[in-house]
Amino acid sequence: MGKTIADQFREEGFQKGLELAERRHEEGKSDGSADVLLRQLQRRFGTVSPATEQRLRSACSAQLLDWAERILSAERIDDIFA
Repeated sequence: MGKTIADQFREEGFQKGLELAERRHEEGKSDGSADVLLRQLQRRFGTVSPATEQRLRSACSAQLLDWAERILSAERIDDIFA
């Protein structure tokens, strides 16, 4: 017996739910990484401009990781984002 329309809707809904949960999980990880990096920048360089904070908050996880590694050797905040 083939799938009914109801079965197809259930499967599509389940798949969309999984995709949404994964996207929210990734966004949550990025938000947490941005928070940690912001605190590190503030501790090392003092006040962080609103533009820099916005840049952190809109960055993807890979970019945040790259910046987090650069903070270890940066002499100025601009060195991190160069």
